[in-house]
Amino acid sequence: MSDSHGPQEDLAYLKRLVAEPHDRPLQAAAALLWGGGLYGAQCFVQWLQAIGRVNLSPLAGLAVGLGPTIVFLIVLTILVKRDGAAFPKGGAAARAANGAFAAIGLTNLAMIMVFGFNAWRRADFLIWELYPAVVFALQGAAWITVYTIRRQGWALVVGLGWLVSSVLLGLLIGTSTYVLVAAVALILLMALPGLVILRRAG
Repeated sequence: MSDSHGPQEDLAYLKRLVAEPHDRPLQAAAALLWGGGLYGAQCFVQWLQAIGRVNLSPLAGLAVGLGPTIVFLIVLTILVKRDGAAFPKGGAAARAANGAFAAIGLTNLAMIMVFGFNAWRRADFLIWELYPAVVFALQGAAWITVYTIRRQGWALVVGLGWLVSSVLLGLLIGTSTYVLVAAVALILLMALPGLVILRRAG
């Protein structure tokens, strides 16, 4: 802002920073839709297997375990190549929101190593089941950050939904309902918001 600007010009400048009309995080929205859909479906199939409704062969089980990650990585690669950047440029609000999710993503990688290593070292799968609960809490933090930036009530609802889901996972560790809660959360709190953002952007 220049000192020669009046209060109205300064106010207009600040409003443009936080509400630019071209801020359309389509890449991130597509990633949310694909990630939530793929991993939500994976958890749902695993829940069906846990309650005895589905009996998967070892090969099918491997496909369910690794398939979503392989497909998701392919989708991410296509999105990055198509849009030319892993974190598309935009206004200050878009960059802040993207930064929050990028930080959460890097933190998730660290948590994978922490929980994965200790689960392997102690041969205790329950330790690994703590990891999704942490991821869900971090997702909640990211969405609440988006709410504080954009003041969109639905983002707060999504953030609180992630936090509630995190607590539920912590309470349900070792039960078949654990995977069902994860499936529902991934579809409603990740895939659905991604679809809404894409539809609103046209």
